[in-house]
Parts: sequence; C-alpha cells; structure tokens
Amino acid sequence: MPNLYNSVYAEYISQFIAMKKSLGFKYVTEGVVLGLFDRLCCQRNESAIGVTKELWEAWISLNPNESSSYRYRSPIISLPK
Repeated sequence: MPNLYNSVYAEYISQFIAMKKSLGFKYVTEGVVLGLFDRLCCQRNESAIGVTKELWEAWISLNPNESSSYRYRSPIISLPK
C-alpha cells in the first residue's frame, strides 16, 4: 500500500488511522481531512513535530471555496483549551 501522507506527521497520521480502523471505525472522511492537514504541512515545509500558532491559523483559515458554515476541519484537529 503506497504511503498516502508525506509530511513530518505522515507516520503518525498513518498509525492513527490504522488504529481507528482496527477498532472498527470506517474513518474515511477523517482520513481525507487528515490528508488535507498533511498537504498543508508539506506546502508550508513544516519540518518539526508540533503545531505552532501560525500552522493552526493557516489550518483554520477559510479556503476560497469554503463558507463559514462548512467547517469540517476544527473537530478533527484541535488545540487543547
């Protein structure tokens, strides 16, 4: 199976999804969203583990094709309060 993720988080994302699937979750949509996060990290050339304020702000910012009512990202990857 080819590696679907390429960022510094690739191994962690793959392991997390494999664990969720082993527990019986389908985890399809969430895998796609994590793939978007992975792609963002690659585009930003993230090289260290850890979500910075700048990375978080880039992640939660609206893309040109998104409306504020379509926010699928925040529940999957969120910072602790």
